[in-house]
Amino acid sequence: MDSYQFSNHSLEQMQVRGITEELVRMLIKNPEQSLLDPFDSSKMILQSIFSDSNAKMFLVRIFINVSKKPTMVITVYTTSKIDKY
Repeated sequence: MDSYQFSNHSLEQMQVRGITEELVRMLIKNPEQSLLDPFDSSKMILQSIFSDSNAKMFLVRIFINVSKKPTMVITVYTTSKIDKY
């Protein structure tokens, strides 16, 4: 995905959650998994597993709106509940 922009909400959440824009851009270009949002077909979920500096595994999930032009990053978060997703 070449053309996208960040919503204000996504930028705020990235800052609050300590998620770098570099990580999000890397994941958008090459996610391990892309899923259609089961509740809204205009949205997709991009996700990948990463480990932090303590080798703890976590899942980064990015919600994007593909019906917007350019594609809009809606929100971003991490979770340690990898098996849930």
